[in-house]
Amino acid sequence: MKKRLGLIIIFLLIALIAPITVYLINFKCGVSGQNSDWGNFGGYIAGTVGVLFSFFSIILIYLTFTEQRNQQYEFIFSQILKDYCNILILIKERWLHNEKNNNGNPIYLNGREIFGNAVGYIEVSESKKKFLEIFSIHINVFDHYFNFISNSILLIINNNQLKTNLKNDYLKRFCSQFSFYELVFFGYYILYLNKNKEIKNIYNKFFLLRLNKFDNLDKIKYFDQVSFLKKKLKK
Repeated sequence: MKKRLGLIIIFLLIALIAPITVYLINFKCGVSGQNSDWGNFGGYIAGTVGVLFSFFSIILIYLTFTEQRNQQYEFIFSQILKDYCNILILIKERWLHNEKNNNGNPIYLNGREIFGNAVGYIEVSESKKKFLEIFSIHINVFDHYFNFISNSILLIINNNQLKTNLKNDYLKRFCSQFSFYELVFFGYYILYLNKNKEIKNIYNKFFLLRLNKFDNLDKIKYFDQVSFLKKKLKK
């Protein structure tokens, strides 16, 4: 916005100086003591500089409005990220409801811990069955989490006030917040539960792009599950 404002000021100065210079060169006049001369000069300025100033004023108002709108959406996006982080913090889930520590107390997973175990639970040979099973067991966590993610993506892509490049920037920033196993488990969710084509397209364009960076890391944990998921989603 500051750069644009600087350019507008430069254009305004040019728009002011150029007509005056043309007038002085064309009529070869100095400072007159006649009211009629000043009236003619005023009419000339109003018809040239005045029109240009009005035009640039409209542009300035538009740029100011656009900047305010972008700032408003930046605040909304910041709130989305904040809510996303809060959801992760609030996750406190007992894995499969049967694990206990050495003292016999239930073991709870916090935050992102649950996603790695969830991906590991999904066997390639029975991926759909296993995914739906683990999703159902922890539906109080996963349903709320994935609904929030899906709605946040739709909020970005369906905002007609944002240009495409700005939407892509927000989607990249949103995707960058996800841990590796969140990306993978979200992929299984899209494959077997979420049938929204827009969400799938966004996942393939931004989220799956991150997973593709791990093509050659065959020693990564649950590599088979990740490879299976990427093949399925690319179809």
